Amino acid sequence: MLRALTLLLSLLPAAPLAGQQPDAPPKATITGTCTGLDQAVDSPARVSLWLHDYRSEGAQLVADTRADVGGTFTFPEVPWLHGHDWGYSFYVLVARQGDRVALLQLRKDDAAAQPLQLALGKGVAVHGTVKDAAGHALSGARVHLAGVTREIAGEQFGERVFFAEPMPPWLATSTGDGSFTLAGLPPGWNYELRCEHPGHVRARLEQPHDESFDFELPRAATLHGKVMLETGGPAARVKVCAQSVGGSTYTFATARTDENGRYALDTLPEGYYNIWAQAENLTVVALAGQQATEAQTDELADLVLVSGQRITGVVVDADTGEPVQPGASGDVAMYGPARPRTGGGCEVARIGSDGKFALRAPPGKVHIYLRSSHAGWNSVGPSAYDLVIEAGTDQEVVFKVRRGRGGKKE
Repeated sequence: MLRALTLLLSLLPAAPLAGQQPDAPPKATITGTCTGLDQAVDSPARVSLWLHDYRSEGAQLVADTRADVGGTFTFPEVPWLHGHDWGYSFYVLVARQGDRVALLQLRKDDAAAQPLQLALGKGVAVHGTVKDAAGHALSGARVHLAGVTREIAGEQFGERVFFAEPMPPWLATSTGDGSFTLAGLPPGWNYELRCEHPGHVRARLEQPHDESFDFELPRAATLHGKVMLETGGPAARVKVCAQSVGGSTYTFATARTDENGRYALDTLPEGYYNIWAQAENLTVVALAGQQATEAQTDELADLVLVSGQRITGVVVDADTGEPVQPGASGDVAMYGPARPRTGGGCEVARIGSDGKFALRAPPGKVHIYLRSSHAGWNSVGPSAYDLVIEAGTDQEVVFKVRRGRGGKKE
């Protein structure tokens, strides 16, 4: 499950390139009812709507209201998401009244088309300990609810919600003996907790609430480095990503550069990593297969953000020749110098309503491919291209698709 989440984070699409305008965002009015209210509590239920975004690794409070005495609530004209946007963003509704709480995820175009129901139940408390690899208690460790999961009959993966940022008030700090309690969690779920302590590997545990969450944190490996611009100056406040390659476990970690372009990835398990930086309208040659050693700090070569070359393209209907968007969730993905194929992380460009897409790559070999079969469209002819990107030369590609049967799947 951790692998699924971290892989999703590594596949997030980049921001639109210059000249690639996103469609105007729609709006939705969200209505619903809170049930399971405590009639002995005078105050009505408080309902909060949060927008989580994996790209920014943040959560924003969009709206907050009080339900009426019957539990009914309304959020009028909420900025809504559409199609491809749901791949990296979603809404979470949280209702609270006294010690009762409920949580609901909204993550598809029609998620709010019908009135919603939030069934409040008495909040759950979980307990646990935090120790180092030698069994010594770690005081001051930060523990928070990273996500919730539960089984649903007939659904392979059940229901799962993984937060982009910790949700207040579901945070706790370990005491002198390493113990912690996280209270007021929504009932009816299994819980995934994340634990962090300076100088140690960040860890997650998922299990039912009636089991003790006992974390053992080995010493972390640290990779230091610097991100530069092709003009020679430092790249301040840009995101740096580390993705593990090989090994039996999967890790994805991020950091932000400071004003001097320096960064520190300081929660890594020992292993090998692909390292890259990302910034709007720029690309980079990743550092592939960098070794990270437990309890050791290593300095990496500079990452340099460059303009690179544009790869533009269009998806057309194989029968009519007209540009087409192959489903709102269809997209184009790319491996290359910026995202080595040794890892699962690739660059992604959404396909606009006009069938167009755009990516940017440094010189070198790239593998670009269409992902549309999951949206009900199949490729006709090549669904992937292996290109050689040369300095000073942009490239164009065309993908042909046909709805439903009759095409060639990837």
